[in-house]
Amino acid sequence: MPAAPWHIRLHRIETPRPLKTIEGGFAVARADLGADRLLGGQGSATALTATDRSTIVDLSPDVHRPGRVLAALPNTNLIDARTLVPQLTGEIPVGTTLLATAVLFWMLSKPDPAR
Repeated sequence: MPAAPWHIRLHRIETPRPLKTIEGGFAVARADLGADRLLGGQGSATALTATDRSTIVDLSPDVHRPGRVLAALPNTNLIDARTLVPQLTGEIPVGTTLLATAVLFWMLSKPDPAR
């Protein structure tokens, strides 16, 4: 669901057994030498680079998922060779669960045309 500038995701999951989940936000290009800011905690994660910001926030009513930022393996993204992906991780119990997430990608500056 669009909610500019956010993108809202809703998932209704029915399962006969517990599940482990990882939900990801938008990948952003990773800088050299740890120049990026990685913010993760209970219910949210943000990757903040010199040019972009990617955030994921847990809005789930019953399941609470901690956030982290994954430094993805090189060449797993088609646009940028090295990326950061904010994620929510958690467990879903037996039965029906509603997961709700807000995801944001914000370009802080114009990309380099040579890229």
